[in-house]
Amino acid sequence: MKIENIEKKFLNLLKESKTKANFPSVLKEEVCRLLKQDVEDPKEYPEILKVFIKDLKKENLDNINVTSSLISAFIEAKAYEDKKELYDLLNQKELIEQKIEDKKEDIKKEILLFLNDIESDFEREDDDTKVLVEYSLNNVKLQSLDLLGILKETTMEALLGAIEKGGDIEGNIEEIVKSIVYEAINEGKLTKVRIAYIVRTVLDAAIEIADEDQAFAKEILNGTIYGSKRGISRAIGKFKNELKLIPNEVQKEIADELEKTKNEIENIEEDFINVLRESALKSKGISKSIINEIILKLDNTIEKLKRKSAETTEAIAEKIKEIKEDSVFENELTAKAVQEAKEISKEAKKVGKYLLEITKEIVNGAIKGAKEVMKKE
Repeated sequence: MKIENIEKKFLNLLKESKTKANFPSVLKEEVCRLLKQDVEDPKEYPEILKVFIKDLKKENLDNINVTSSLISAFIEAKAYEDKKELYDLLNQKELIEQKIEDKKEDIKKEILLFLNDIESDFEREDDDTKVLVEYSLNNVKLQSLDLLGILKETTMEALLGAIEKGGDIEGNIEEIVKSIVYEAINEGKLTKVRIAYIVRTVLDAAIEIADEDQAFAKEILNGTIYGSKRGISRAIGKFKNELKLIPNEVQKEIADELEKTKNEIENIEEDFINVLRESALKSKGISKSIINEIILKLDNTIEKLKRKSAETTEAIAEKIKEIKEDSVFENELTAKAVQEAKEISKEAKKVGKYLLEITKEIVNGAIKGAKEVMKKE
């Protein structure tokens, strides 16, 4: 359409809307619509804009507010097709991101199934091999999943969300990281290697964000480090509480396992500090100095983690002692019961079927069964 015809439409538009209270907004909307409908080539926009501004002057409407709205209309019309394409791409991006997340979950499940299958395949191997494979698998599980960026990616998304939310950024990050570290530790065995790996991965995510977004670097790193410490402490506390819930029938079987766990969490606070130092050394940005400052301040607060570790190792030691004492008592009881069974067996025919049933249970070592028979009377 010729510029003259477009100008006529513009003048009519001015006539109809210039008395409206929200004239600048109406002008922007209507001019944008006019340009999109009647101008095929955006290269004509500069020439048309000159004409429109002259018309505004003729109508004494050439103030900054109105002229700015007019120019904005041209910008919006010019960017319309590009924006439309951008929105289409953004929609596609969301779909692709969802597919990526779904695929990550699928791969995560496949890896876990595969590792569980390996563990099952070694169930019948000798104890040394079984324990070796079991410990190795538990360490590999988290590392295999992190190859997909799951732990680090989850942490980064959570930290960025806390920053965008604003408010008490440091406090919110501390709570978020505490939960992430706690849940990650609980996914497998309580070992030094796993705990160090989890903290290192979470801290790497925080360092990456802090070095880029330096405005909140201190809040990010303080929250991450103190949150990690609290997450470890909570996981150790949970293990301590669960000691009371171990069923009697499996206590002997897990005595060796408890001994290993006790060794794993001894001096865990030193391992935590070492991870912080390693991460600080690797950092090339602002995080390096901030982490070193935090390490100096940790001397007092780290005592809580140290105390929790000491309390838990002491509780484990007590549990192991209790299990061993019960085992000795049970062995003595069994030996005595067997001797009694031999004596009773001589008189079994005289006492009849009832007492014979008890005798058989004792001879078989099933003391519990014998007691149950006695209860039947």
